[in-house]
Amino acid sequence: MLPRFLKPSKSPAMPCKATIPPVEIARDDTPREIWDWLLRKRKEVRDESELRPQSFNPWGAGVFESIGYETRMNRWEDQQEELEEARIELERRRLSQLETPETLSVP
Repeated sequence: MLPRFLKPSKSPAMPCKATIPPVEIARDDTPREIWDWLLRKRKEVRDESELRPQSFNPWGAGVFESIGYETRMNRWEDQQEELEEARIELERRRLSQLETPETLSVP
């Protein structure tokens, strides 16, 4: 008899009919129920991480350390756009100072 935490769930929404065991536990004496349970757990963890990527952190870091990759990339892209706009504005100012009437007149 399997321990309670290894028993497959009886949820009708998640029937697990695995036919090939995962490589890590592919042994002749491994019962099918165990790797069915493992596949189901892996899918639950993967689904959880896809639904809430910012709050999912398997290493247990704090909430503020678990900001997702997409959020960080969006922030970086915004910063790059702001920097580019600032560079363009500086270049415009520099060019406008060079083209003043005083600098265009020949002595």
